[in-house]
Amino acid sequence: MKPSVILFRLIIAATAVTYSVNLSASAPSETVTVYVTGPRSSKISLQRTKQGQIFLTLKVRGQDLDFLLDTGAPNTCIDAAIAKDLGIAGDPASERVIAMGGSLVADVSAREDISVGEMLVHRCPIHLIEMKEMRAKIRSSGFKDFHGFVGVDLLEFLRGRLQFDEMSLVIRRP
Repeated sequence: MKPSVILFRLIIAATAVTYSVNLSASAPSETVTVYVTGPRSSKISLQRTKQGQIFLTLKVRGQDLDFLLDTGAPNTCIDAAIAKDLGIAGDPASERVIAMGGSLVADVSAREDISVGEMLVHRCPIHLIEMKEMRAKIRSSGFKDFHGFVGVDLLEFLRGRLQFDEMSLVIRRP
């Protein structure tokens, strides 16, 4: 394995998000329905860098954003600074996001309509976490910058299936 790939994996491992969230609830006393409109299934092209990172583009508030596909991250997160620039105001999260060995904590989550390929996920939970330092480290190491992570929560909700031979992600409506 190339040293640059090992370095990237170490940086990502050090920032792993360590909690899980229920896609159907935003707070213990409040139920929010997440639903999908669009086709029954969709195939999304993935971009793979020479270092092995896999990205997909999500549309958030009309902006195409590059998200790192991270099957080791339990939750989908966006950089808090990017969220602020887009006008996304979070609410206190029902659960806490802890990253980088506990040095980053976010108690804020939001519900946003997010386009994933041709599908629109309404009221999708996305967690706002300060990623400035982590993104700077990744950029300074020569890796592609990104705006957030797509975690297992969204992949599972959309019944995602990775097709590495075609570098695509097939998703289906729940």
